[in-house]
Amino acid sequence: MIIKKQIAFTLFEILIVIAITCFIICLSFKVVNLSDKSLIYIELERLYSCALYLQNQSKVESQDKYILFDEINNQYHYYNNDIKETHKLSSQIAFGFLPNSKGPPSNPTSKIKKAITFNNKKIMFFKDGTVSAGIIYLIDKNKTAMYALSCGISSISYLRQYKYIDISNKWLLLN
Repeated sequence: MIIKKQIAFTLFEILIVIAITCFIICLSFKVVNLSDKSLIYIELERLYSCALYLQNQSKVESQDKYILFDEINNQYHYYNNDIKETHKLSSQIAFGFLPNSKGPPSNPTSKIKKAITFNNKKIMFFKDGTVSAGIIYLIDKNKTAMYALSCGISSISYLRQYKYIDISNKWLLLN
């Protein structure tokens, strides 16, 4: 007796393939959604690193340094060894704030009115190591996430990073 091999798929095999395909599609949507939030955090980290570098450079060289923000073109400028450096934010990120959000991040009591609160839209790094006081708010273009970089008024300057938790209308200190 000869047994013929069947070439057809069973219903169970088709269901397994459909389930795996749906799972992969769901994962890809999650990755795309996370990438916008990751991108804004990467921009915040880059700005934070630049600020720390300039703060330390100003102390070492005994010379004031600064970062100048261009809110319209979503970029900032600074001088690195007398060479003007410009960083343009990713096309998905902008200086801005979410509607009805409250600030400052350390004590959110009033509605945010400006995306950049530093005087003349410039962070000053003084040769004694202090940094001018102010806040910079970053949002994604879809207005789903907001982060902030701040420096308070004190004799010792600390740059702080915050993430806005929209559900609770609170800020989470990242460093």
